[in-house]
Formats: sequence, C-alpha cells, structure tokens
Amino acid sequence: MMRISGVVAGYGEREVLHGVDMEFRPGEITVLIGPNGCGKSTLLKTIVGIVECSAGEITIVDHISGERLAEDRKTVLSVKALSDIERAKRVAYLPQSKKIPDISAFRMVLHGRFPYLNYPRKYRAEDMKIAGEALRWAGLEDKADEMVSRLSGGMQQNVYLAMALAQNADTILMDEPTTYLDVANQLRLMEMAGRLARQGKAVVMVLHDLSLALRMADRVVLMEDGRVRKTGTSEEVYDSGDLRRVFGVEIERVKTKSGWHYFWDGMVGEEDTER
Repeated sequence: MMRISGVVAGYGEREVLHGVDMEFRPGEITVLIGPNGCGKSTLLKTIVGIVECSAGEITIVDHISGERLAEDRKTVLSVKALSDIERAKRVAYLPQSKKIPDISAFRMVLHGRFPYLNYPRKYRAEDMKIAGEALRWAGLEDKADEMVSRLSGGMQQNVYLAMALAQNADTILMDEPTTYLDVANQLRLMEMAGRLARQGKAVVMVLHDLSLALRMADRVVLMEDGRVRKTGTSEEVYDSGDLRRVFGVEIERVKTKSGWHYFWDGMVGEEDTER
C-alpha cells in the first residue's frame, strides 16, 4: 500500500499541492478526479520524483498476500529515500504525454525490465520471457515485431500497460490514459486496468471523464485547488454532493444491469453553486 501524508509540492515558488492525504491500496483502482489545474498530475509526478515534495511523506507499507502485516512486523519505506532504480521496481508511471519511439512493441515492453538489469545492462532470458508474457497478457503477441509508432492509439496504450506489467511494480500510476481513445478502446483499457488490480496491483488513474471514472473506480479521490475534498466509493462521492459543487454541473445516475451509470445533465447556476 502507498500512503501519502500531508504532501506539499509545486513548481518553484508556486505551491500546487497543499497538505494532500490519501492511500493507494493493492487490488483497487483509485481514480483521481477534479478540475484542470487542481494538482492531479502534479501528485503523480511528485510520487515518482519529477516534482519535489517540500513537505509531508510518501511511504510504501509492505504487504503479504495483499494483507497488511501486523503493526510490529510491517515494513514502511520512504519513497523519497529510494534510489531511482529501487523506486522504479515499486512504482510504474505512464505519463499523459509520451514520445512514441520507433522501436518494436517487444523492445518497448522490455524497457520495463531495465530496473532489474545488472551492469553491463544486457537482457537475460528471464527478461525476455517476462516481456513475452506481458505482451500476451495485453493481447499483442502478434504485434511483437511491429513498430510502436505505427500502431493505433489503443494498441500503443496497451504496449505501455504491458511494459508496466513487465516492470513488476506494486503501484501503477497512469495520467489520462484514455486521452484520444475511442469509447471501445477506453473500455478495453479500463478492463486491463481491472485485470492489473485483480493481480494485486494498486492502480491509480487520472481521468477527466466523470462517467467513466465513477463507473469503473473502486475508490474515487475528488481534488480541488490542490487539496482532497472527498474520498470514497463512487456512490459515497456522488451522495456527498461535492461533485456538483466542485465541477459546477448537475451529475445524475441511472441504474443498469451492470450497476450505476453516471452522466452530467447541464450546468449549475451561480446561485446554486454557492449554496
């Protein structure tokens, strides 16, 4: 489990995160939602060390079979104290903007094994096997020799997910992974995220699509102005009324065979927002 406690971070003198607290639990999809500029992406960058954490703590609590160890036996690691290689073994990060390299899908997935290579950095038979299994898991075994740059947007995202799986990190961070994907590929990506969670990974996603986020998340974190406004299940966040206040839109839902489906139904008037 990853625990974020009182984290303050930003860019130079501009503070973006103001004492953020949350947890990312194994076996769950946690979705961060909130208006543009509220600190969602900055939080992910802070976790992986791209943005400096000026106060607070980001820690990893070791688990056995997905269950917390007894208080006197648990191991707590500071993410900030880890080397880049050790952090990469525990946290995989898929940024929103990615430069698509002109290499094969298999070689791209192999990059996930980089933290495990000794000097001189040569891939072992074990790494080749793990990368091949990750490609099959993503349904891309027939695309192994194709250039990533020539694949569709959905397939490119699947390659990155396979790379994250090959990295074997306990926590997987994804910043707007559904951007530019059509509806079918969005749902496929979310299904793959669910498969990762069922393997015991803590999957963390930044999403702007409220309907998709509320439908697919095990846990929702609603952020506003660099702070956490509400954390809970989709139903708990919806019932709180905070979505309406933070986004300024009317959020409705309808019960279907697969559960609640959420949708926005117009803007909230200025007078209503202030209530």
